[in-house]
Amino acid sequence: MEDTLKKHSLEVAAIITEPIMLDSGPILPKEGYLEGMRDLATKYKVVLIFDEVITGFRVALGGAQEFYHVTPDMAVFAKAIASGYPLSAVAGKKEIMEAGVHSSGTFNGNPISVAASLATLEALADQEVYIQFDRLGNMLSDGIKSIIEKYKKKVFSKSIGSIGILVFGMSESPEDFRDFIEKADVKAYVDFVRKAKEYGVRFTSKRGRIYLSTQHTEEDIQNTLKVVEQIFSEA
Repeated sequence: MEDTLKKHSLEVAAIITEPIMLDSGPILPKEGYLEGMRDLATKYKVVLIFDEVITGFRVALGGAQEFYHVTPDMAVFAKAIASGYPLSAVAGKKEIMEAGVHSSGTFNGNPISVAASLATLEALADQEVYIQFDRLGNMLSDGIKSIIEKYKKKVFSKSIGSIGILVFGMSESPEDFRDFIEKADVKAYVDFVRKAKEYGVRFTSKRGRIYLSTQHTEEDIQNTLKVVEQIFSEA
């Protein structure tokens, strides 16, 4: 990235990235990577944009930028912002947002979605929600790690806030998407999802990401861990 910006910074308007790559992977950022990206964007006067469509409000009330203490110039949010109602949002520095670019859309300012968003954000503002997310997320990922060790499986398990990460075929987080493509055992994960569904637990197929909600309980986590152990014991 630095080499590219040295040569072409005048041609590059913005850098856009998922702070945690959840749409492809999932892949955690390397230590110092987001900070380095922030420094480069500032140095070469390029706008840094975080795609927080998935991470927004799931890892922290302020999204991944709050979790990693890295503030982009702009950010986009959706999905979790209105708790299921259709809504998306673009946020950014004042000088960018007031640059005169007109935004229009048929559903802009939809009152029902906006009301749902305000109610969602009010509920999430209670820090007990994130304390519970952390507690249940760690219970899930730590429990899966114990099962992995017990049955000597090559699986990476990690939780950040309400997001759980499960990558088959790897013992640590992929470094980038190429690393994921080369090493992750997607078929094994798809088989795992299919078996879990037979036992009454629904994971997301093809992507090893797990979402917790405010409705999940400790009992749900324990039941999930029982199913995970059942599947691993059969393999």
